[in-house]
Amino acid sequence: MSRAIKIILEAIDPLVITDGSSEGQAHRCLDYVPGSMLLGALASQWIRKNPKENPDNNNEFKSLFLGNAVRFLNAYPLHGGSRTWPSPLSLKYIKNQFGIPESFNNGTQPVIMNSRAFAEKPVGLERDKAKKLYKERFPDESSQNIQLKKVKPCFIAPETYLRASVAKQWNMHVAIDEKKRKAEDEKLFGYEAISSDAIFESAVLFESDDDGRAVKKLLKNIEYLWVGHSRSAGYGKCEIKLEDINDYTERSAAANHISEGERFNILLLSDYVAKDGWTPPFEGLISDLKEEFGCDITLHNDILPFSAQREVPGFNSKWRLPRPTRTAIAKGSVITFSAGKPIDSSVITQVMRKGIGGLRREGFGRICVNPEFLKKEQFSSKTSDHGLGSTQKQPSDSPEKPGSAKPSTALRALRSRALRRISDDAARRFLASDSVRKFLDGVNNQHDLFKKPSNTQLSNIRSMAMDTSVERDSLAKYFKEMLGKTPGEQWKKCAVNNFMPGAHKKEHLSEVMKQFLNPDVFDTSGLVDLDRFIRNLPGGLVSDAERSRALERIHRLAVSGLMEAVIVLRRIKDKETEGRGGEKQ
Repeated sequence: MSRAIKIILEAIDPLVITDGSSEGQAHRCLDYVPGSMLLGALASQWIRKNPKENPDNNNEFKSLFLGNAVRFLNAYPLHGGSRTWPSPLSLKYIKNQFGIPESFNNGTQPVIMNSRAFAEKPVGLERDKAKKLYKERFPDESSQNIQLKKVKPCFIAPETYLRASVAKQWNMHVAIDEKKRKAEDEKLFGYEAISSDAIFESAVLFESDDDGRAVKKLLKNIEYLWVGHSRSAGYGKCEIKLEDINDYTERSAAANHISEGERFNILLLSDYVAKDGWTPPFEGLISDLKEEFGCDITLHNDILPFSAQREVPGFNSKWRLPRPTRTAIAKGSVITFSAGKPIDSSVITQVMRKGIGGLRREGFGRICVNPEFLKKEQFSSKTSDHGLGSTQKQPSDSPEKPGSAKPSTALRALRSRALRRISDDAARRFLASDSVRKFLDGVNNQHDLFKKPSNTQLSNIRSMAMDTSVERDSLAKYFKEMLGKTPGEQWKKCAVNNFMPGAHKKEHLSEVMKQFLNPDVFDTSGLVDLDRFIRNLPGGLVSDAERSRALERIHRLAVSGLMEAVIVLRRIKDKETEGRGGEKQ
């Protein structure tokens, strides 16, 4: 029996989950978090927690991350509080309609047909039934020339047939010349990113007690995880919540007995690749099914239009080299087989839990055998126990009055943007204050070179402040270690105006920064009055978790902005000195 730890990922920052493709200067991202990214993020956590261990020679590391006994499933978006599935590639909608809806509507439902249910029926029957349904649901519109189009791949809830919506945003960036510390010419690029507050569900599956203990030990006390690309640019931070599960299968994946010669469908819940790198995927899939089911398996080629293949690129961040590209059968594919002898339901259940094919540790090879909804000729959305129209799981820290409806996705996104805007404004107000201006004058009016912190030291602090994968406590620790070394003498000798409330007017820079780099400085010192600006947000009172995230953003922006201001003002002064024919101080 497979055991698992379910992982809920809530995006605190936008997520850049690229698929390896690009169009011009823009990189597009996926609608889910691949299991390979979760594996990589947790492998990095293991290495960080075991600094004295060599992963290449450690049996625990090999068992967790290099074999197939532990599997890291893809993190798919939630709908109504539950994990979704890839939409079957056999679904079609009527052209000029909007396809699978996001929320239940008691009114007229769009016509969604399942072509798999018509594959062995007379040609034209599917269109005739679609035309009839369309005429019943839209009597005022003509049904003479309707056309069926394939549903664009998405994620749906199998019980309600509703589509999960994953909000995205475009962010443009410019490359920075590391030597000149300014923007490079003609180096504009962009990221499509999953918006913050998106929620996904994954699971880590394991078989042995030893692996289970190792997984639980690894996940213990991990509150945040960083996934995806551009983590140093403010992307990728996720809050994680865990749930221990004794018996795990993908929801609605109950297995039934298959008779000899009976045709059965397999829905791929994730991409499938063969165990080796050279076997064509369909040949590999047939071979794996024969091995797992213990009988001859026949692929019915007449049903192949409901499947697709794609190239799976990869990249090894440790080696900084691409992995070999492999051909996969795409998730959502519906493939029809028949068995040479009866297959017991217990065997089918075990295969669905374990997965098939290669790269199972990265979430590949997840299947569902004969799902009931693929026998339906048409889909109509319906309600679930989680309420109407909810496309994301309600997080525990969101404001919610007893007995009230849960905030919608749009409302939660609006609150998140409002908090970010308020945090940005608070940081700007702090940096524009008179006390900070006097502080900057004191730093840059030092005439003794040995009483000035170097630009390199300032840049290091600025970079660490904006790298959300670096815990804020690390800033104070880094600064304390630096003060104990030779470069720290410059901070100790530089006298400045202290901007901290209630402090002495003149203070050495080292003492000011020790106070300022404290992660709780904006919560305890009165530098900003955040509570005054967050009283009336859309949706009610601000939770402690939301307030904490806002204060963290203010602190990071303020530290980064202060260091940047010192560097910029110093360069301006140096240029003015050079213009007068003087020497740099």
